[in-house]
Amino acid sequence: MRKLLFFVLFLYSSLIFSVENNNDYGSAFFFNKQGDSLYAKGKFQLALKKYNLALNHIKKTDSVRIKIDILNNIGIIYDYSGDYSAALKFYLKALHECEENNLQTKKAVTYNNIGALYFLKNQYNEALDYFNKSLKIELKQNNKLGIAQSYENIGIINKNLNKYNNAENYYLKAYKIYKQLNNKYGLSSVYDNLGALYFIQQKYDKALETYLNSYKIQQDNNEIFGQIFSLNNIGEVYLAKNQYELAKEFFVKSLKLSKKDKIREQIKFSYINLSKVYAKQNDYKKALEYYKLFTQIRDSIFNETQSKLFAELKTKYEIEKKETKIKTQQITIKNKQKIIIISVSGIILSLVLLTILFWFYRQKTKAFKDLVKLNVEIANKTIENNTEKYTTSNLKTDIKDKLYNKILEYIETEKPYLNNDFSITNISEYLNTNNKYISQAINENHKTNFNNFINKYRVDYARKLLLDPKNKNLSLEGIASLAGFNTRATFISAFKKFTGVTPSFFLKNQANN
Repeated sequence: MRKLLFFVLFLYSSLIFSVENNNDYGSAFFFNKQGDSLYAKGKFQLALKKYNLALNHIKKTDSVRIKIDILNNIGIIYDYSGDYSAALKFYLKALHECEENNLQTKKAVTYNNIGALYFLKNQYNEALDYFNKSLKIELKQNNKLGIAQSYENIGIINKNLNKYNNAENYYLKAYKIYKQLNNKYGLSSVYDNLGALYFIQQKYDKALETYLNSYKIQQDNNEIFGQIFSLNNIGEVYLAKNQYELAKEFFVKSLKLSKKDKIREQIKFSYINLSKVYAKQNDYKKALEYYKLFTQIRDSIFNETQSKLFAELKTKYEIEKKETKIKTQQITIKNKQKIIIISVSGIILSLVLLTILFWFYRQKTKAFKDLVKLNVEIANKTIENNTEKYTTSNLKTDIKDKLYNKILEYIETEKPYLNNDFSITNISEYLNTNNKYISQAINENHKTNFNNFINKYRVDYARKLLLDPKNKNLSLEGIASLAGFNTRATFISAFKKFTGVTPSFFLKNQANN
């Protein structure tokens, strides 16, 4: 009881949340679940209203899988209510969505539903074709439940084609899988179908036993539609055994439940069998009364207009499918023709461009290698002279030149640029002057700004590091950090600016020089 109360509160809160937040997906999910609950109780008309609400909401989303489920659910309601044309309409919509989105599992379910419609029209070969299509998908997907359902459907067709041994084999295959899955609904369905098979072979006691097994499962699980079906089946067995009062009792129970939710196919079945019961009891007035009711509902379920509409829907679907395929093929052909023309032109142009690019590449590679050679020579020369002290004996006594010489002496002896936090302020503090004088001395004597002046020293140092075999295991980030650069990107940019090549190109090609 507490679990039921919690579930109801959960559903209610979900609905409030969906409405308040305009959550179409949540609303669709909620209404679809409500429809399922009502369907399980045999309240088909109420279930249909919920499914339609779900469909209206899901159309505003991109949730294709749930949309297919809802379309199939609506089709099933129309199917059980005897409106087969409407059922086919929704099944075909579901099938279209499956094909558009390549949803094979959903496609298998829809094939089964369409096959069931053809079965009700007594078009067994068409029905078998759809059931086999479904089975093929289910086997490929290894969907145990789907395989069992397809086996069961194929068994029904074999039964109606009087291939009783084949039918029983398929039913037993399905039963084995349902048993493994502990699927009560599936077991109930197999019992019903086995009962029908035994009944048609006049094995009435075996038929009654399996029908009663099915009915018990349906009662335990409160499956109203299943109960309606089983009640009619049990009544039919009692009728065949000439136990008319028992037969009447079960037909009347089934009829009462069927009328409650307008399940016309089962109402029709109850009417014809009640007519037979009263005829056997010589109550011809009652027999005629039920027979008239039977003919009225039979004609309303599947009259000539309905049959025509059913066929037209299927034909229209097939035509639209073929037209779409033709259009797709035409577009594909045109696109392929364009691709061929563009490709041929592209190949010719590419060959010309490749020849030109190859020549430029050779020239560029040669130029880069020459640059590397020059850089190696410079670096080696710097290494050779690395121990020489800077002297200022031949410099002019001009203040600016003196300051510049002091800057050079400080930079080259102390190597402060190897600290990545080094700035112009550090020099001015060291030389006891100001930033402006330092900047002016560098700009006028070195013809560059402070950053380029310092980066040139860092690049020269990095170049020596790259030439030293001891550093072969260092990454570019490591070299950059040792040379005083803050980032790898800044290092690469500065290196290329002063050497003409990237550090990686220099490193790769310096070994050849």
